Amino acid sequence: MNITQEKKDKIKSLTLQYINSDDILEKNKSINELKKYSKNEECKENMDNYLMYLRMQDDIKYLERNNTWNNIWIVTMTLFLIIIMIACIFSVGITHASAFYPALFLAVFLIYMYARFFPEIKITFTELKKKLYKFFQKKK
Repeated sequence: MNITQEKKDKIKSLTLQYINSDDILEKNKSINELKKYSKNEECKENMDNYLMYLRMQDDIKYLERNNTWNNIWIVTMTLFLIIIMIACIFSVGITHASAFYPALFLAVFLIYMYARFFPEIKITFTELKKKLYKFFQKKK
């Protein structure tokens, strides 16, 4: 016995209604309806699959948000290191050998950051390039 698409849609709507609602009466109403469907084994399996799907969507949203903050951190840290390196070189003077030690240390750290996060930087710049290309194509 296969469940119909109508029942699947009803389960989805009740689940979303339960998740998105702030009203306790509405939540109880949707839970009671879902309990009726959970008596059927196939409906229960569909409910579990849909809940797993919703959890995965939340995890994906969290990962995307986390990845965005990670990219902001990478760009900020790289720019900060470049500014510090330039300041170290010009603060003491180019003739003094002691000015190159902090700059060398920061250059090594900058190379590490670039090598560590290169794939994410490359993906971010590729996405930015595509967005800008589409934007300017629409302008024409």
